[in-house]
Amino acid sequence: MSTDNLTTIWRNQMTMQWLVVMFSLLVSGFAQAQITELDCDFKITAVPITITSPGTWCFDKDLTYSGSGNGPIDIKASNVTLDLNSHILRGPMDGGKVVTNSAYLTGVNVSGVCCTTDPTLQYNNIKIRNGTISGFHYGITIQGNIHGSGHIIENMQIRDTASSAISFNTVKNAIVRNTTISRLDASLCGITSGCGNPAAVYGISASSSNGVKIENNTITGMKGVNGISMGIYFVSTTNSIIEGNVVESVSPSNVSDIGIQVNSSPLVVNNRLIKVKTGISMDAGTYYVRNITTGTITPYVGGTPKGTENY
Repeated sequence: MSTDNLTTIWRNQMTMQWLVVMFSLLVSGFAQAQITELDCDFKITAVPITITSPGTWCFDKDLTYSGSGNGPIDIKASNVTLDLNSHILRGPMDGGKVVTNSAYLTGVNVSGVCCTTDPTLQYNNIKIRNGTISGFHYGITIQGNIHGSGHIIENMQIRDTASSAISFNTVKNAIVRNTTISRLDASLCGITSGCGNPAAVYGISASSSNGVKIENNTITGMKGVNGISMGIYFVSTTNSIIEGNVVESVSPSNVSDIGIQVNSSPLVVNNRLIKVKTGISMDAGTYYVRNITTGTITPYVGGTPKGTENY
């Protein structure tokens, strides 16, 4: 074999070895890039817990709460990020179990004192993200914080809820986005009467609040006892927007089965309402556009359409 041929073979072998090494480095680098350590100030290893210091509080494992009282996590501080870090907070109704205990449990509660300007009793910048809350009467509640603001709930899954998955009361500048709510079922409180008689279920609700944005969420499997269920419900909540959400009920035959019910004139844009008796029920000042209903009995009640792009 000639020297030129040997040189060519050697070069080809070296090129292949170089390519293998470079590919290995790229794969290794990619794998390392996927491994990120969550920036946590505090780790939550057991519940119940009351959070009284600002910072990032994160789960490092799934946690189960089987106690009584208000629930597993109570936040009483500003500038708190609760990161479930892809873990689950389980309550007694997890998996669809029926619980007849009269004590209402909340997965995560932020409860300020209404109507005071004392900053120590009004909480700002609460963020709840990246995990699953399952098996409570209320998934997340933020209330009594009219002088606080900047609350965000994102990238959550809330399931097996017997009353309300996410509830705001007397808050301002709050956002719920990219969150999935499933199995919203009042019968988990008892097949006969549920959590009340009649028992209502709400996916996301806001009352007496200002500047609430509900964006790109999915709410499925609504089932209120005696037919009362609402995917998104606003009352006395101003300067707000409901956009890009999907709401689906178990069936459209229930008495008060509503995809979105609002007053105080929010903007309702680009939502999808599936198998609910009433798609969107609105006050006269609510503008709505680019919404689509399917399987509904009454697509729209009230409101003022902006153009002809509602179906």
